[in-house]
Amino acid sequence: MARRRPPVLERRIATATQYCQHFAVTVGTEPPNGIGVCPACRHLPIWRHPLCPTEQRNRGLAPIRCRRLRLSTVPRHTVGTMIELPRACFVAGQIAKHADFFSFGTNDLAQSALGFSRDDVEATFVPTYIDRKVIDRNPFETIDEPAVGRLVRLAAEDGRHAHPNLKLGICGEHGGEPTSIEFFHRARLDYVSCSPYRVPVARIAAAQAAIRNPRVQVRHRLAER
Repeated sequence: MARRRPPVLERRIATATQYCQHFAVTVGTEPPNGIGVCPACRHLPIWRHPLCPTEQRNRGLAPIRCRRLRLSTVPRHTVGTMIELPRACFVAGQIAKHADFFSFGTNDLAQSALGFSRDDVEATFVPTYIDRKVIDRNPFETIDEPAVGRLVRLAAEDGRHAHPNLKLGICGEHGGEPTSIEFFHRARLDYVSCSPYRVPVARIAAAQAAIRNPRVQVRHRLAER
């Protein structure tokens, strides 16, 4: 529904803002709004609706929207996208012009790059491939650097070239795996997101990666999902 009718997302943002204003809740950062499965550069601008600060100034609609949604102040937030398809990686430079952040959905990116459904192959031939040394590790648990990793690097480099302040991170199974975290550190990503029970391991892995790669000046932050 939100994909077909962006005002649905707008109302959700307004509801959250009303809650914060009513209970005097202060938020230390602008809440991010991630748009999933963005394969084309013309897809994301549709979502930069008038509640975004830039559009507020350009269109002059902020006061009207705020009155209609019963807001005392204009909500500030960032808009970004999930990078989950190989095509999105190839056109990341164009998408970055309209995004505040990229979050690499490595679960879906691995599946679309490898051409396999994780549910179909992880319990069937992947264990046999590992036993027979066809592959070294499960690519759905540890990032496949030559393929999926290269897509991440390409999108990160092209995205930052088009938008130097672009925030980069990942959300997926790989976000809590130490070897993958070190790769993301070398690829100059800003944060990893993982399930709460994996946060301690991810914190240690991020610190170890920073020690082993001191020349890479990057800030690691962990987000529990």
